[in-house]
Amino acid sequence: KMAGATNTHDFFQLSRLSRWHVESEAMARALATVIEGQSRLPMARFWGGGQSASSDGQFFPTTRQGEAMNLINAKYGHEPGLKAYTHVSDQFGPFATQTIPATVNEAPYILDGLLLTDAG
Repeated sequence: KMAGATNTHDFFQLSRLSRWHVESEAMARALATVIEGQSRLPMARFWGGGQSASSDGQFFPTTRQGEAMNLINAKYGHEPGLKAYTHVSDQFGPFATQTIPATVNEAPYILDGLLLTDAG
């Protein structure tokens, strides 16, 4: 679909670019660049100073049992699933996102998102 939407790259070129350049480290650096650019915009100051953040996880059920998915969770019971855990600044910029098992304690992932981000 992406190759059909452009006339500059065919499927094989986009596939090669994806395999070589779309990796988690590159995505994290790109996200940090966008968030830092957004924080410098005058409009972003209307929402906040960029000094505080909020985080939360979204639960996505899965159909398979896996090593980290077959544990019992107080909120979701035996239902296997994953969480997309996202950190958002007070300027509404998502500066860190992680996929975590739904059965784990979120506290270490909160610290990881706050301390290990490339965004200032």
